[in-house]
Amino acid sequence: MTVGLATKDYTSHAIQIYPNPCKGELKIYFQDNSISKFDYEVYTYTGKLIKEGTLNQHSNYEIHTNQIPSGFYLLRLKNINQAIRFVKE
Repeated sequence: MTVGLATKDYTSHAIQIYPNPCKGELKIYFQDNSISKFDYEVYTYTGKLIKEGTLNQHSNYEIHTNQIPSGFYLLRLKNINQAIRFVKE
């Protein structure tokens, strides 16, 4: 039996992340304006949680990735139960 996060490619119908790959900040754009605040988690591809927090409109939906080493990651948006892959350069 395999257990894991369902992922979508870099964009979905309602969410876009950019730039991807990112260097310093990962920006999140919601097409649905009703989302004003959300909790997030960043996981390595081995499943280790390395960053978490809450973003709202005042933070412009930016996640600072300066302290994250280069590699492949999953961004989990907890409030909407979605995970999106991204690359940190």
